Amino acid sequence: MKRRNFISTTILGALSANQLLASTPVESTIPNISKWFSQLLKVTNAKQRKRYFLTDKKLKNTYEAIRDEWSLSGYQALGENYFLCRDGELALFPIELQHTTLGQIDFAVLVFEKKESNEWKSVKSLSGFNIEALVKSLNTFSADVEDVANCILPTQSTPEFTIKGYKTPKGHVYFDTRITDNKAVVNVEITINNEIVWNGKHDSEHSLS
Repeated sequence: MKRRNFISTTILGALSANQLLASTPVESTIPNISKWFSQLLKVTNAKQRKRYFLTDKKLKNTYEAIRDEWSLSGYQALGENYFLCRDGELALFPIELQHTTLGQIDFAVLVFEKKESNEWKSVKSLSGFNIEALVKSLNTFSADVEDVANCILPTQSTPEFTIKGYKTPKGHVYFDTRITDNKAVVNVEITINNEIVWNGKHDSEHSLS
């Protein structure tokens, strides 16, 4: 159910095909992942950087520690890039899970936030289901393209949003993904400035191989 039904020409324009990133930020064999992630990066004004040239040692050490935890489950860094938004205060690192015969079978994004102390903290991981739901919800509410990152991307976790969602600088995002018969239905609720701007569900096109 939509609580407010805004159509933002700014966001719709940003999502148009001719305004996507000039180069694909990540190569994924999972259908639509590259497209959805590209769109998310575009509307959040994310800047692409090479991971090998990461000079912020505090971010590098924090990222590598979390990456190593995920590696215990078989995940590894995806591609050469990471991405900065919110004026460099939020960093996104894509990772993947590879199968020896099936190839890439899962995708996620590790999210880190810079604190006032200049320390970096791991705040959330976003799944392919999460990214798809965020992108599909963007057409339904109005916001400045420069401010979208504060509306939909996480800030420091709080207990009530740890499992199915997260706090954002301007509100919170809640996900509920239910998988039955190899089909996922995703419900997403986005709150901005204490008002629910989107609450709806869709059949996900994302699937684990």
